Amino acid sequence: MASTPSIPDWRTLAASKRESVFAKIPKDWLLPPSQTSQYIETSTISVLDVPQTCGILTEKDLEITEKYDATDLVKMMAEGQLTSTEVVTAFCKRAAVAQQCVSCLTEIMFEEAIARAKECDEFLKREGKVMGPLHGLPISLKVCLVFFERKESAMRCLETSTLAQYECMHI
Repeated sequence: MASTPSIPDWRTLAASKRESVFAKIPKDWLLPPSQTSQYIETSTISVLDVPQTCGILTEKDLEITEKYDATDLVKMMAEGQLTSTEVVTAFCKRAAVAQQCVSCLTEIMFEEAIARAKECDEFLKREGKVMGPLHGLPISLKVCLVFFERKESAMRCLETSTLAQYECMHI
C-alpha cells in the first residue's frame, strides 16, 4: 500500500509565504524594524500617514499616488508629463510600505512591473503612441487569479507550492 505524503503544518507554510513575500521588497524600501514591530494585530496605531512620513516615497511619488486618478495618470504618461516607470515605481513603493504596515499583499511582482513599465516607456518613445488604454498604469489583481509560473495560493496554505501551468484568461 502506498504511503500518504506528509502535509506540512499550515503555520509553517504561512510563515514561509510571508518570508518569501517580504524578501521581494527592495532593501531601500524597507521600514526600520523599530517601526514595523509596532504594527501587530492588536495595535490601535494608525498607519495612514506612514507613506508621507517614512522617507521612502519622494514628494513626486506622493504626488503621483495621491493627487491623480487612473485617467489623469494615463493622460499624463501619454503626453510625456510622467513616465510609466515613474508611476509604477511610485505605486510599488507605496505598496511596499503598506505591506510592511498591514500585510496586505500575497504576491509581490515589483521587478516585473517596473520592467514592463520600461517597455511601455520605450514603446511610447519609439512609436509615438501608447500601447493601449491602460498604457503603463499599475494594477493590482485579486489573489484568486492564476499567473503562469507563480505559486498559487488564493489563501489556501496547502497550495502554496504549486506552480501555475497556465495564465488566467480573465486578465
